[in-house]
Amino acid sequence: MDGNFSIQDIQEFILKWNNDYPIDRYWRKKYSIPFNSEQHRKMSLLDMRIDFEEDRLFDKSNEEKEERSVYIAGTNNYLRKKNRFVKVSDKEAEDLFNQIDISQFNQSDGKEIILK
Repeated sequence: MDGNFSIQDIQEFILKWNNDYPIDRYWRKKYSIPFNSEQHRKMSLLDMRIDFEEDRLFDKSNEEKEERSVYIAGTNNYLRKKNRFVKVSDKEAEDLFNQIDISQFNQSDGKEIILK
């Protein structure tokens, strides 16, 4: 080529680049780095890959933690799950509270409350 590139040539080059180096595209999107900018040209594909693998590793770790935090009846792990409560209005909460039949509870040794 003589240095005169058509829009189609440039688009094909960009598409080929992104298909050949998907982690480069991921990295540029993550950090809002324009294609072929000085900052983009300074970065190595190895460093981009390390950044990508770090994200993947921690995403996987967080998913596993979330899976482990699911409440399983009888295991007393109900405190592990975040955002497990349904939000209700003050009125709904008061109505639910008023529906509790405290005669179902029996206090044992002054520390634990046990269902009958």
